[in-house]
Amino acid sequence: AFLRLMEAPDTRRAALWAGASALAILTHYHALVITGIEGLIYLATWRMTALRTWRAGLVFVPVAGWMAFHLAMVLGYATSGQTWYHLVDSLDLVVVPLFLFGGVAMTVLVFVLLPIVARHRLVEGQPVLRWSPEVALMTAGLAATVIVVALGAIRPTFAMRYLLAYFGATSLIVPLLLRAARPLVPMAPLAAVLLLIGGAAAPLANRVIHPDTPARYAFNYQNASEWIMRQSAPRRLVFLWDNPTALLGHADKLADVGGFFFRRAGQHPEVVIPKYPLNGDPWPAVRGLVGTNGDSAVIWMADDDVPQTSKLTHPIGILHDANWNCRDFGLGHFTVLACVPHRASHP
Repeated sequence: AFLRLMEAPDTRRAALWAGASALAILTHYHALVITGIEGLIYLATWRMTALRTWRAGLVFVPVAGWMAFHLAMVLGYATSGQTWYHLVDSLDLVVVPLFLFGGVAMTVLVFVLLPIVARHRLVEGQPVLRWSPEVALMTAGLAATVIVVALGAIRPTFAMRYLLAYFGATSLIVPLLLRAARPLVPMAPLAAVLLLIGGAAAPLANRVIHPDTPARYAFNYQNASEWIMRQSAPRRLVFLWDNPTALLGHADKLADVGGFFFRRAGQHPEVVIPKYPLNGDPWPAVRGLVGTNGDSAVIWMADDDVPQTSKLTHPIGILHDANWNCRDFGLGHFTVLACVPHRASHP
């Protein structure tokens, strides 16, 4: 919609762009950044013509109304100090282009072709960037990416997946660069296709050859739930998601999630959620809920990559209690413990 608007602006096209942008903002607030930049580019490029399409901006009124109601809750959540964000570091800066360009090989190709094309145009006395609707969209995506990453370096607000709101715009750099490089490096488009196929071939082959690879279940509690049900039919399930954001949610909603696979299998244990302070040790709360009747089970999940996860500062107490038999279904930095009383367990 933005490309069509930049090609030939009128109120209808502006309304279509505004409608698509409004839906994107309602899907993810980070789309507000690229929408604002696109609007500024549109105004700077078309000036009075753009101003005459002002009625299209009325499309954003319902979005503003919803944000007035909803944004305070989102900001309260994001600034609570209990989110998974961390400040952007040097590793994130390396990963950002890999994420945007689809992997190491394509990123290397982009950074090899960029100086070749730029040098050729400078030698020929041409502008490095020839302004067009496509370049305008790409510029908006790159600018939005820089802003969001920079803010994430100042305050913990950034997760890599938030860049998906800009992926369609930033990914334009690949076809635009290949088109510009083709007269200079005729094999560049073919190389890009081969790199894309080659980069996807190995993971795809691994999925086909090993459909049950543990990596697919690294942070999945279905296997943990099924293992517990093979041991016994617990009357109570203590479900612990060791994550700072879990402390912000409603316990009954988290309990619905924790007991899903049991209900699907026809079992209906009471699912309880331990309460403990941020950065505190969850084990005393878990121990108080399991009781002494031997009819309880525990699912304990954690991700070591999430700041303020209790596991980072407190050992998982149930692993040091001789009364419990536990199995970890996690992988790498993920922990997915399933625990049952020793007398209830069997191979």
